[in-house]
Amino acid sequence: MGAIDTVAGEVGLGEIFEPLARGEIDEFLARCSDRLVFSVWGTAPRPTTLSRADLPGWYGGLRALTADTFSSEVVLNLSLGLENVVMLRHRFSFLGQPRRYDTVNHCVLLRGQLVAWFSRPSAAGEYAAAWRGPAGDAAHSADAGSARLSLSTSAP
Repeated sequence: MGAIDTVAGEVGLGEIFEPLARGEIDEFLARCSDRLVFSVWGTAPRPTTLSRADLPGWYGGLRALTADTFSSEVVLNLSLGLENVVMLRHRFSFLGQPRRYDTVNHCVLLRGQLVAWFSRPSAAGEYAAAWRGPAGDAAHSADAGSARLSLSTSAP
């Protein structure tokens, strides 16, 4: 998807997120400020806040939770100068089942680099269902917001 940008010569948000959508974390990070702050909501009552240095581990956790099936696509990109919104559609397999959810991402660009990124699921129920186990129980669930996995097994 081509970037929509109001500042001539500046890198657009779509151009920044396209490598991440392809799973190319290093190329994505090259387009981020060293001082990037990322705040992502999952099912926890508070967001998880990460630095640029934390992103490879967090993204690697998502990939591990989904047996390397996690992928994203840019479905909407709105740019208003420094303030930007991008909607990402995430698809993956979790516990052998295909899953999907969308996130709305408020981003701030400065000199063509991503400096702040705030991400929320567009529908909390859809997000929770995507990471829920097959029986809908919390015993087989993951929270991608904090890239944590809880696969508990209990004796019958």
